[in-house]
Amino acid sequence: MDNIWVQLILTLVSGLVATIVTIVVSEKRRKKQAKYDYKLSVFKEVMAYRTDLTGGTNTGRCLAAVNQVSVAYNDCSEVMTALKEFCEATWYKVNTQQANGMIVNKLLVLMKSMAQELELDYSFANDEFFMKPITISRSSEKSRID
Repeated sequence: MDNIWVQLILTLVSGLVATIVTIVVSEKRRKKQAKYDYKLSVFKEVMAYRTDLTGGTNTGRCLAAVNQVSVAYNDCSEVMTALKEFCEATWYKVNTQQANGMIVNKLLVLMKSMAQELELDYSFANDEFFMKPITISRSSEKSRID
């Protein structure tokens, strides 16, 4: 009779331990996935609105996304270093071609470090892919029609 109780208690304890381990592991995976998803959303915003900084209309959305980089990527020293260097390049209000080129270069380094942290394969693309997004000019279409 004592053997049955011992087996019952061991079964209950092992079931309880297995449940707790499953919950802990699932929660860690959920948090890791949520962090990755946030990083990816910030990266997508920077990529989608990068023309705000490289020329074109300024919606302010790229700067809003860049301001979130320190929150999303605070666990990645390479991205944080690239962000710091980008910020330092933008602090000076010198509007020369050299200064603007340096800012664009630092943005490029930042975007590439973000992509590396996300383990995104961008080997098919060169620097121009990052800095010159696809744009379609409707003004040229109108002139051809008129």
